[in-house]
Amino acid sequence: MRVRVVSLLSPTGYSILEQTTLVPTPIEDTTIPPIDTHVPPPAPASGSGTSNGDLRGAIQMLTQLVASQAQRSNIAPSSSSQQEDSTSSKVNRFLQLDPPVFMGANPEEDPHDFIDEMHKTLRVMRATEIDGVELAAYRLKGVAYSWFELLEDFREEGSPPSRWSEFADAFIDHFLPIETRVARVAEFENLKQGSRSMWEYHMDFAPLSKYAIYMLPTMEAKVCRFVQGLNPLTTNEASTTTLNSDMNYGKMVAFAQATKNRKLKNRMEREGNNKARSTGNMGESLGGGRSAFRGGSSGPSHSITQSLASAPPSGPSQQQQWSRFRPDQGNRGSHQRGRSRERSQQ
Repeated sequence: MRVRVVSLLSPTGYSILEQTTLVPTPIEDTTIPPIDTHVPPPAPASGSGTSNGDLRGAIQMLTQLVASQAQRSNIAPSSSSQQEDSTSSKVNRFLQLDPPVFMGANPEEDPHDFIDEMHKTLRVMRATEIDGVELAAYRLKGVAYSWFELLEDFREEGSPPSRWSEFADAFIDHFLPIETRVARVAEFENLKQGSRSMWEYHMDFAPLSKYAIYMLPTMEAKVCRFVQGLNPLTTNEASTTTLNSDMNYGKMVAFAQATKNRKLKNRMEREGNNKARSTGNMGESLGGGRSAFRGGSSGPSHSITQSLASAPPSGPSQQQQWSRFRPDQGNRGSHQRGRSRERSQQ
């Protein structure tokens, strides 16, 4: 710390004003921001003088002032300003992801679709459940936002903020008509794979299961219900796999698809082998027939001729046997014999 004394002299050479200025000395390896230098009031005339005690007190006061200003310049930003910056950046990122908008007045809007798409957006942002409610409410418009304001007013004063799970349940209960919910539940109960592919069955099962949460309280119940709707090609093996403790819905869908592909591949291979075997047998039979025809001594026509020549004539017993199946034929034969007798007598 240096002390600078400035004296003003009159034209006659006498000192009429003496001003003392305290100038702080910079400390090594520290940065002191520029400050306004404190200038004490003008000292009295030279006759009164300045005591060492006053000078020491001034130096201490200036040192404290410099230290406090240096501390304020190096202090971190306040928590409120940090929170404002974080909220602003979070909202900007949320809007960049283009989340859905829900109006609440369009009958074609699906509340489940809005909740699903919003949940994906919030998961990408790694937002908390409390932040998720505030961000989702920002995308509610018209009737939907009026409902949210009533929902917030209904909460008791001093209660904790709403969480995402509470918001989603209340949203579905309000905007999903009970008729639609009952129809979707009935569709889910009767859902079967049938002739559809595994992926098509999954795409119908997953959204419909959201309307029947009470039927699927656990992951095990959801897996079992999925297996019940599979076609017989994969039901047996899938039912055995459900006994595994670490089995979930995603694993079961992948397992059922792999099992179906493997069985279809095995079936195609068996059919291909059977077709090749039947084609080979047909070639061998055709080859044998051609060799017999080339010999000329024995063939199909010769064997047929011999069988016809050696066959005994048909007797009355055979005619009676045929007449059992065709009774009108016997009557027709007796009538013809009667006419032949009449002609011979004539």
